[in-house]
Amino acid sequence: MKALVTGANGFIGSHLCERLLAEGHAVRGLVRATSDLRWLEGTGVELCRGDLREPESLAASVEGMEWVFHAAADVRPRDPQDFERVNCAGTRALAEACCRSGVKRLVLFSSAAAAGPARSVEFPRTESESEQPVSRYGRGKLRAEAALQELADRLHSVILRLPAVYGPRDRNSLVLLRGLRLGVRPVLPGTFSVVHVS
Repeated sequence: MKALVTGANGFIGSHLCERLLAEGHAVRGLVRATSDLRWLEGTGVELCRGDLREPESLAASVEGMEWVFHAAADVRPRDPQDFERVNCAGTRALAEACCRSGVKRLVLFSSAAAAGPARSVEFPRTESESEQPVSRYGRGKLRAEAALQELADRLHSVILRLPAVYGPRDRNSLVLLRGLRLGVRPVLPGTFSVVHVS
């Protein structure tokens, strides 16, 4: 399989590239010109420069690809408008480029934040409930999902709503883990799901 991984230099994307390469797939990574490439160096990932905020830069990245794994996202942008520009409009532009180039399948790494929190511990969220995202990130991811669903007649896509992901290279939980090592025991409200990156 020939696969493109967007956000290939990121936490989830870099692990996904390693897994695909280990399984014998040809992997291309979409990265920005300013991306830190330390986790991709020497791996054999073909690098393609592009930016989800620049739709014209995406055509070359999807050319000749069979599958696209869309792991790129802006979680804490400097400009709040990037929740829309990157996570939603960028996803739509990527999907449209996939349609034009004949990509077989696009896998969107969305987030449980698109669904929103459960009402309580006693009543976990189910698939039949309507989405109630409470953050700009969650609302942007929900709109990205909707953009893919609008193109369902032209592109086979799969949406994965991941819970909190942890593992090596994860900068987000590093502060929490360092605190635990020092004896700090945080009190977290309610319950939440996590999944290891592997």
